[in-house]
Amino acid sequence: MRPTELRCHRYRGRKYSSRFNIRLGETLHERLAIESTKEKESLNSFCMKVPRDGVGL
Repeated sequence: MRPTELRCHRYRGRKYSSRFNIRLGETLHERLAIESTKEKESLNSFCMKVPRDGVGL
């Protein structure tokens, strides 16, 4: 197995809570809140876009 396949296999079948906590720092948190308000989206929905789009979902 290639290293990439091994990592994917490691997580297959695992249950996830759908929660992911990350420390952003005050400046980034504020900027994301402002941008999400401009887009008329919740902060949560707005912040989900980047990783979702980044991995092609």
